[in-house]
Amino acid sequence: MVKAHFGGARPQAIYQEYRQLPAFSGNYPVIGSWIIGEEAAGIGIREDTSPITNNLSRFVPHAFDD
Repeated sequence: MVKAHFGGARPQAIYQEYRQLPAFSGNYPVIGSWIIGEEAAGIGIREDTSPITNNLSRFVPHAFDD
């Protein structure tokens, strides 16, 4: 388990379990999703040559539209 802290008036911790990502041609894709209310709003694919992505990693957003 990995413990991460985030700030604020009352700092809290988030626990995440580590899972090895699969590599595709030396790249590690991660899919993130957004939900607004109870509706799916979009997904994004972030990819890097490192299994840890950052703000400079490649990113492709996808929005859902009715």
